[in-house]
Amino acid sequence: MGWVDSAASEALGAVEAAHSEVAAHRVDGKAFKLQVLTLLDSNSHMGKEYFLEIEQGIIVYVDFKTNRGKVKEFVVKLLCEVKEEWHEIIRFDSGHNCPHKDILNTQGKVIRKIWYEFLDNSQALTMAITDIKEHFEFYRERYVKWLKTQDKE
Repeated sequence: MGWVDSAASEALGAVEAAHSEVAAHRVDGKAFKLQVLTLLDSNSHMGKEYFLEIEQGIIVYVDFKTNRGKVKEFVVKLLCEVKEEWHEIIRFDSGHNCPHKDILNTQGKVIRKIWYEFLDNSQALTMAITDIKEHFEFYRERYVKWLKTQDKE
């Protein structure tokens, strides 16, 4: 615990910052690494950013901000390495004042948006992380098929 560039913390408005790396295990017993950056500003707004390495070449990026324990905004992305390049495949976020999932094409453009207006940001953040952990193989395989189809054109 404890390395964070003080200039970066200051620029982000943080009065406290900490970085840590933890080993964790999935339900099936496979290990993954978790990198966590926690920032706290003078108004008790907390921001957390972390990367879960599910498998080699598959990372879940999570960034969220809270105020008094409530999630105010969040982003969760599935990042996959395909052909030695990193691709953002799925993104959940709280933009447009409503939690939603963006399905991205091979150019990084949103091709479908699924709204979760029945969830608050806390529920949507939990659902997004769970969804990606449970379905990352499907999302990756579908994306790779899209890349192959694009290569044939």
